[in-house]
Amino acid sequence: MSLNFKALLIAAVSISSFCSSFMSSSLNIAVAAISSEYHISPELLTYAVSAYVIAITAFLLPAASLANRLGFRRTYRIGTFTASATAAVAALMPEFSLFVTVRFVQGLFNALIFSTGIALLSYHTEGRQRGSAIGINVAAVYAGITLSPSLGGVLTDMCGWQSLFFISSAGYLLAFFGTLRTPHDSPTSRQLPYFKCLVSSLSLLALLYGLTVMFDKEWGKYLAAGGALAFSGYLYRERRSRAPLLPVTRIYANKPLFYAIASALFNYLTTFCTALLLSMHFQLIGGLSATHTGLILMLQPALQCLLSPLAGRLTATLNPHLLVTCGMLSSTLAMAMLIFLYPGTPLYYILAAQILGGLGYALFSAPNTTIIMNSVQRADFALAASLQSLARNLGMSLATVLLTCVFLLYINASPDSTLYLYELNFSTSRSFALATLMGILGVLTCILGFDRHDKTLKSDTA
Repeated sequence: MSLNFKALLIAAVSISSFCSSFMSSSLNIAVAAISSEYHISPELLTYAVSAYVIAITAFLLPAASLANRLGFRRTYRIGTFTASATAAVAALMPEFSLFVTVRFVQGLFNALIFSTGIALLSYHTEGRQRGSAIGINVAAVYAGITLSPSLGGVLTDMCGWQSLFFISSAGYLLAFFGTLRTPHDSPTSRQLPYFKCLVSSLSLLALLYGLTVMFDKEWGKYLAAGGALAFSGYLYRERRSRAPLLPVTRIYANKPLFYAIASALFNYLTTFCTALLLSMHFQLIGGLSATHTGLILMLQPALQCLLSPLAGRLTATLNPHLLVTCGMLSSTLAMAMLIFLYPGTPLYYILAAQILGGLGYALFSAPNTTIIMNSVQRADFALAASLQSLARNLGMSLATVLLTCVFLLYINASPDSTLYLYELNFSTSRSFALATLMGILGVLTCILGFDRHDKTLKSDTA
């Protein structure tokens, strides 16, 4: 009985992790098909991407607090059921504005999954079984990222882009039923800080959404400024709180943790929009199909999948700070290469940039997680994991905000004109230039957090 429910639980969480990574990545391949379906300029699809990641970022802290109040199992099952429903509904939306709205709601519900999946696995497993369960889950994430370009391209060409959402919907539903036999876990808190949750969510939402539209709407900059002010006030109050939702003082005082979290933020700021930009380059400028584009873009995530376990093992013998710095530098060099992208850029040049990017992500990801977990005691593992997830999603949100702003600034022509292709290529180049700048800041952050004495994985994290 015990083995059965644990096996089902591991399978369920792994399926939901696969669906989340597959859905996020495969949407980049379907950019041409979706823009054609809704008769919009392709660059406007960034609103659908940003709506999803902004919702996750804004709701992540309240979702973690809700999980502590309701229990991991109950919160996870609510998340998987509602994520399944919204994925199916999104595929049926007749207008782009409705599609973006449903994507936002889908992000809110996916935050419930992100805040509870690993916690649920950790709660019901221990020792080597826990490590194995988390390893399977990580493999599922990488499998989703690796398969999404090729599988997403084939599905888009043969079955339509809606099939991507229907497959994800079915996967989330399987995850929901897979936890039917999972025992209930006890809530870790009797209270839900409604006011803190509301302020943190609304302030982040106002800040990120205001930044997204400020070059298109006059009121955007005022909304962003109001959100920044409100979130700053929230952080100030958290510093003085006895039971903070976000322990600002403890995070800042822990320098290894602080710089590792900051490095993760810059890493996603640097790399998150690469697949979307290259997909638009290949399909809209190069005229390739979604299938061919997916096969080309499969190289980088495949390298990440193959090299990340090796990078994780290297942290036992090499300084993880050195690996993280090298990884961030490699990703930055890849972005710098893509600044010079133009319609006739040789394929081998783009593939070389992808190889550098895949190597950089692999060297960065596992060692940075090791640094984060090394920097806290066992009692704070959940906090450290939540902070890493928050940094990741905030980096994604800000990356899509920057990309949307660049498109709004530089693209004015009709999608049917030759001028549009020129403006798209110019915007792509500027976007990679911004990504390079973010990467340079990330390298500096890695260097600031460098600890020459940290050479091995601490025993208390085993």
